[in-house]
Order: sequence, then structure tokens, then C-alpha cells
Amino acid sequence: MTILRTSGHLWLFLLIPLLVIVPTAAAASLSSLTLEEQDLYPVWTWGYNYYGQLGDNTTTNRKAPIPVTSLIGVRAVAAGSFHTLAVLNDGTVYAWGSNSAGQLGIEAVSESKVPMQIPGLTNVVSVAAGVFHSIALKADGTVWAWGANFCGQLGDNTTTARSQPVQVVGLSDVQMITTMWSHNMAVKRDGTLWGWGWNNNGQIGDGTTFDKRVPVQLPTLSDVQSVATGPAHTVALKSDGTVWTWGARDDGRLGDGSGMNQPLPVPVSDLSGVKGVAAGTAHSLAVKTDGTVWAWGWNNEGQLGNGTLTSESRPVQLSGMSNVRTVIAGLSHSLAITADGALWAWGSNDYGKLGDNSTVVRRLEPVHVVGLSSVKQVWARGHNIALCGDSTDVRGDLNGDGRVTMADIALLASGYGFTGACDGWNPLFDLNEDEKIDLYDFVILATLLEPAIP
Repeated sequence: MTILRTSGHLWLFLLIPLLVIVPTAAAASLSSLTLEEQDLYPVWTWGYNYYGQLGDNTTTNRKAPIPVTSLIGVRAVAAGSFHTLAVLNDGTVYAWGSNSAGQLGIEAVSESKVPMQIPGLTNVVSVAAGVFHSIALKADGTVWAWGANFCGQLGDNTTTARSQPVQVVGLSDVQMITTMWSHNMAVKRDGTLWGWGWNNNGQIGDGTTFDKRVPVQLPTLSDVQSVATGPAHTVALKSDGTVWTWGARDDGRLGDGSGMNQPLPVPVSDLSGVKGVAAGTAHSLAVKTDGTVWAWGWNNEGQLGNGTLTSESRPVQLSGMSNVRTVIAGLSHSLAITADGALWAWGSNDYGKLGDNSTVVRRLEPVHVVGLSSVKQVWARGHNIALCGDSTDVRGDLNGDGRVTMADIALLASGYGFTGACDGWNPLFDLNEDEKIDLYDFVILATLLEPAIP
């Protein structure tokens, strides 16, 4: 998920680099918390927990969401395969779970079941996590990486693993980052798309199948609004509402009906008017501006949500899902946030990752994730992370300090031009509820400025 932020004032916001923020994490018994305590902890996780990636100081899998009580003031998080990252309001980053390849960015620990601060990493606004590596976007538009580097996924022009963050070579003015496995994608402010790392199936999209140790620009794609990655394919949304895919074609995950690997972007068949996309292991999702959800690719666990186990090489609409704001794809399951802030899930339920408090093996159609409301952001892998709203939210209080000040104006400035329903979209920023951050939101926020709300 991805929200934007920087610093600056209303009259200067066009001069400030756009940057990204992401979602957030979870630890305790849901039934043991009072409503007031639930409001205190807006970050929740559930699902696979073998390495302590839920952050609750256990290795117990959870079939319903639990809060991460040890972190307060979290602005963004990412879920990797076996680890989790969180960005705090002050720009520091915390990590927990497996550290088998240095993906926590903390030396001398093999794993951690509770969040630990990454030394020396500051001014971060967004993070993303792969299987064995992590990446972070700083407020100056640079990208940093750490962990495994066997295919150049750290972007430092080497294949040397790093237990501490190093700067990705040649990237600046970045506003969005994402990864799922071992290749990374970054969207710049000018709408160009850049990729690096693993490329055996052409998932970087530069027309080759060679791994990239430094970022390369995709030569045939421009005006990119957002991007999502699976292990071996990539999905991009352009500003005109069209969807483009490339990489491995197995099980129809590219949605072009061709059955061929594609090292360059190709348009998804018969799909337009899209406002958000997501990519799983071998399936893809899109949500249209009318709130409908479309899915294609592998369907062995019902992750397409159409009531069958039949894979699809072209997009099919989910019946019974409407008013959807955001879609999220996990390894073999999918989720959607509806306009009322509810969270829905379908597909594989191993380790309880559907969050419906059941032991059902799979769900072929969407079910409600229990215990969550006012959901804003979600990340999904084998475990899930959700950031939820507080019933006591102050309108216009974007940084969570209970007041509406110039600090909130500065935070909103970073999101200028960003549009909704893609990874990390935060409806708090969209004050006039038109699913884009524009001048009208600044006008509204200006009317809400001090005096502070106590």
C-alpha cells in the first residue's frame, strides 16, 4: 500500500518531491481488549507466524487479527514472506521476524519476535519487503535496501548480501516502491517505471531475461500511476485507467490470453476504467472506478473469488463484491477494502490468513475479516497487516497528534496528484472523497486549521 508525504507549506507543495508511505503491523487476544484499547492499537496482523513475524512475541499462527501493542505512532508497514517492517511517525524503521539473510537490517540476531529498531535508518516514508530482502524510500526520494542480494535485488551493482541498508544506485525522485519476491519496481514522479533484481521470466519488463544489479527504466511504458509485483510477473496501472502486465505467463496471470511469457509490457484484455491493481504469486487483481473487482490467473485455492477453482487467462468479475476501494493479493489469497472500511478475504486459509476465525481450508467467495473496521491499508503475504481507523479520528489530523496544523498541510502536500485504490491509499488524505489528492483537499484542510482540537 502506498501513501505520499513530504514537508512544506500549502503554497510550496508543487515544489516538494513526492514520496511514499505504506501500511502497518499487529499482538494480544482480540476478545480480551476493551473498545478503548482497540482504538489505541490501530495496527493488526494475522496468519503465519513461524518466525514471529506477527510481532506478538510468540510463534503462534493467528486465525483472527491481533494488535501489535509494542508499537505506537506507526505510519507505514510492509509484509515480507517471513518478516515485517514498520515506519514510525519520526521516520525510523522497526523490523521483526526472520533475519536469515539480514533482511531485518539488524546485525547479530537470527530472528526477532518483537519489533526492533534498524540502526542508522532515518527519514523513511515507505518500506517494502521481499522474501529475503527489504527496501525503503526516504523523504529525499532515494531508495535504500538490505538483506539477500544473489540476483542484484539490492540495486548496489553487486551481489553481496548486506545486513545494513545501502543506497540503491541511480534512483532519485521516487514516489512509490514495491516488491514481493526478488525483483523491485519503483515509480518516479515523472511517471516512469524502473526495475532491478531477479529477471528470469522478464518480470522487470525491459525486454530481457537477465538479472539487473542496478535499476533500469522500462522503455515502453510511461504515465505509470502504480505498480504491483508477484514473484515472476508485474502489473502496472497507467493514468488512463488501463492495466499492463509482463513476466511469466503461467496459469494466465498476465491476463492477455496469449499463454506466452512477456518480457515487455502488454495490455490486459478488455480491462479499462481501473483505479487499483494487485499481484499475488500467480494471480492478479484490479478494482474499477465503479467499485467492481476483476481477477485473473491461477485459481487453485479460489483466490480469484468467483466461486470456482478454474484458472482464468482473462479478467473475470467477482460477483457479490461492490463499492470496493482497494484490492490486495497475497500468495494464494486475496483481500478487498470496501468503501465502508470493511475488509473481505478469499482463497487459501492456511495458517488462518483469511482472518475469519475459522479452520476452513479455503473460501471460494469473499468472507468478512473479523474484528476490524475502518480499514485503511492492508499488506498480504503468508501473514497480513492492516491499518485501521480510530473512531475518535479528527478530520484533517493526518499525523495523528489530535490537532490540525501546518504539519498536516505539509503531509498532505506530498500526496498531491496521487489517486486512490492502489496499494497504501489512505482515505484520510482524501478530504472531499473524490479518490484523488488535489487542490480541493488543501482548501478543505485549510478551513480545519488551528485552533487545535483538544
